[in-house]
Amino acid sequence: NEVVSTPGTTGESGSGLGLVICKEFLERNQGKIAVESTPGNGSTFIVTLPSSLPDPSISASL
Repeated sequence: NEVVSTPGTTGESGSGLGLVICKEFLERNQGKIAVESTPGNGSTFIVTLPSSLPDPSISASL
């Protein structure tokens, strides 16, 4: 497991598309994303990908 955090990035800004794009990418590649959130303490995002990605010709046909 790798933990990535950026201190000082607790502000709310942006279009909100980042997680939607991540979720779509992960689902197309047989991955998953989950979140654990504690009010006042922050959120942890868990990203899971298979050890080998699917055949690109299959993804291209989607």
